[in-house]
This record gives sequence, structure tokens and C-alpha cells, in this order.
Amino acid sequence: MWWRSPITNHEMEKEITIKLNGLHCASCIMSIEMELEEIKGVRKAEGSYAKSEIKVEFNEEEASPEKFLKVIKDLGYEGEV
Repeated sequence: MWWRSPITNHEMEKEITIKLNGLHCASCIMSIEMELEEIKGVRKAEGSYAKSEIKVEFNEEEASPEKFLKVIKDLGYEGEV
């Protein structure tokens, strides 16, 4: 009998890089990382103040770049995918 194995969460994982504007210090990045990691489906958020960017690993069935950009904006920064 032929059957297809179910899709695992790992197969739904995606990584994006968001360019950031309005950062003042490394604490800004830490605030963004903490807030993004609170979103359901986000596995990891890792930013760089020097590069003015943040990489987000997430399950695309549970989270979206639009959610990330809204959180960033609500914190007082600008983001672009």
C-alpha cells in the first residue's frame, strides 16, 4: 500500500531577513528579537545592530512576515523584507 508521510513542522520552516531602520543601539535589536520570538510559530529571531537587520526562522503556517513587520512598527522601528 502506498502512503505519503505527513509533512513535519521542519518542512514548513522558512527564514527571512528583515532590514531595519530607526535603530539607536544594540538594545533596540534585543527588544525586537524578544517581541518576535513571542509570536506563535517563530523558532528564532537573531538580529545584528551593525548590519541593521534581523533574521527570523518561522513556521509559515503559523506566522508571517506581515506579522513581523507590524510588531517592528509597533515598537517604533521600520522594517523591510
